[in-house]
Amino acid sequence: MTPALQQARKTRVTALVILVAIGVLAIAFLFSPWGESRTARQIERDALFRKVRAEETAVAPLRDIDKKIALAQEQISTFEDRRLPAEYSDISEALGGLAAENKVQISGIKYDPAKEDEAGLRRIGIDASVAAPYPAIMRFINGMERSKVLFVIKGVTLQEQSAGGEVRLQIRCETFMRSKV
Repeated sequence: MTPALQQARKTRVTALVILVAIGVLAIAFLFSPWGESRTARQIERDALFRKVRAEETAVAPLRDIDKKIALAQEQISTFEDRRLPAEYSDISEALGGLAAENKVQISGIKYDPAKEDEAGLRRIGIDASVAAPYPAIMRFINGMERSKVLFVIKGVTLQEQSAGGEVRLQIRCETFMRSKV
């Protein structure tokens, strides 16, 4: 072999050895990240999984939000149709029926309507004086709370009590009237 050919062969073998060494170092670097042990990588992986679980938990209430909104709108509509009066006569009828059922006398009913809000509801404040024996009044108040028409009792004030056991109370409550659309 000629000296030039031997020199070229030596150069190629040296280059091949250097390339193999670089490949081995690259593979070693690939499987062993610089400065991190297997334990450190495992800890980082676990932390990332915990973060992912926390994010999934945070967004869980938002899953199927469109269906939940539709259901809520349906429930609101049903509630308004069943429990909120459309006319003052509905309110008077409910109070009169409860009074007759519980043998309570109602007098001085005053309605205090507020402006209609964005949802199409109008708050109606109601002040009424009721008189009857105490157990009958308690049944009347319980009936108001269970009534088909929504009554929110805001306050009950004792006006007078007679020796015969009859009590006169001032009841402040409110209801909400739906718009007539």
